[in-house]
Amino acid sequence: MRPQESTLTTEPSWPITDLLAASAKLGIRLWRGDGELGWRVPAGAVLAPGMQNSLDRSRAMLFGAATLPARENICLAPLNASSRADANLICIHPLHGTVYDYRHFSGHIAGNYGVYGLHAVGMLLESAPPRSMDEMAERYTDELLKNDLCEKPFVLYGGCTGGFIALQIARRLAARGRPPASLVFGDTRDLSDGGEAVRNAGWWITFVEAFLSYDLACALIATDHEFWSLSPDHRFDYLIETVAALPQTLYSLPLEREVLERHFAQYGRYLTSYGSVALGEYSGRVLFLKASVANWSFSAQLRRFLTGTCVLEDIRGNHVSLFRSTNGAAMAAVLQVELERAASRE
Repeated sequence: MRPQESTLTTEPSWPITDLLAASAKLGIRLWRGDGELGWRVPAGAVLAPGMQNSLDRSRAMLFGAATLPARENICLAPLNASSRADANLICIHPLHGTVYDYRHFSGHIAGNYGVYGLHAVGMLLESAPPRSMDEMAERYTDELLKNDLCEKPFVLYGGCTGGFIALQIARRLAARGRPPASLVFGDTRDLSDGGEAVRNAGWWITFVEAFLSYDLACALIATDHEFWSLSPDHRFDYLIETVAALPQTLYSLPLEREVLERHFAQYGRYLTSYGSVALGEYSGRVLFLKASVANWSFSAQLRRFLTGTCVLEDIRGNHVSLFRSTNGAAMAAVLQVELERAASRE
């Protein structure tokens, strides 16, 4: 299948892990079929400069990464290019729904280990938001089993709120005789609504991060940003003008007001799904990665459901830094140990 036409550039090739993470953020689907690589770009998605060219020039490596069967996976995306994996690391998205943050450590995973991400972008682009974390967990469990990613040893990782989904997936897979070698939580905190102001700001920031500009989403964290002085109606105009003027950005929705308004409302319904989860006991091995400067310890909401071995390990920095390039190598080193442990027990 030929990839969707797009403007070619002469920009240098992207690192393969950055290319895969960006593809996952856009909801691009990669698969193998009849000895050829196939991919589908969502309608309205805009690739960053050089990305299409890199996709074309990296077909052989992408074919190695797309070890999934000849089917389009709406939620599952490869994050590295290992063609033969002794064990797999499966990463579940945090609140915003993408696995783009995980590019910071996926490129540091060495050896024959596969890294995959489970994201909500595909469902959201198709206007089919999940109604609960349990629904997400059921959908993601099904994707893993259909793609045979649990046939080899694997480690489940859930960053931030993704930890709650990872726990539900681990319980489902264990019930089917396919438990993970380790379940890893990345600074997963107790679920809290934070109040109306926090909810409203978080809705906008995570929406921008999921569908528009990652850098702009980071800038909006500042409470004195000019964006917050605008009325909700004018905020959409600001997003359209600002994102269109950014030279190095990539986004998965067309910059049209009606489209953004519709998906923004839908995204709000997706965020409310995090308030609906029925946690249950899990007896497998757990590793909890905690930001060293955080003034709290293990999530109380999780702790009471974990009945097996639990290991607590500090990662230097704060909560946000766990998902940034400054901690990419440190996160990869910890996760690599878990992968090696998993492979050695095969």
